[in-house]
Amino acid sequence: MIPAEDSVDTYALIDKSEIVIVFGSTVGAEAAFAGKKVVLLGRTAYENLDCFVIPKSHEELMRILTDDTYVFPVINQDDPLKYGFWNETYGINYQHYKPLSIGKGLYRGKSIKANFILRKLKRLTRFKKKK
Repeated sequence: MIPAEDSVDTYALIDKSEIVIVFGSTVGAEAAFAGKKVVLLGRTAYENLDCFVIPKSHEELMRILTDDTYVFPVINQDDPLKYGFWNETYGINYQHYKPLSIGKGLYRGKSIKANFILRKLKRLTRFKKKK
């Protein structure tokens, strides 16, 4: 296990690895881009792409890692590129929306807010705190 703040060269590790096991870092997408077999054990922004294996159980993970006959799916080389583009740009810039905070923004100059239910819950909690 390598913490994020460690000085280990992850690209050198990827190059030397046959299988890369990740929990939730970008290393999984980078390893898939390098053509490595990737096993994803946690939640990530790229978890819906087709470039790694997500074991459904501990037993399946052990089979993936120990069974020489296990066949990894072929990596779709476009998927790591999609994630890399999104990670660099965070998608396409808004044309008509200007975010002001996580739950507020302006759409064509008109103020809009997040989900109605969330707003009501926030108001209730603020009202109770004031009493």
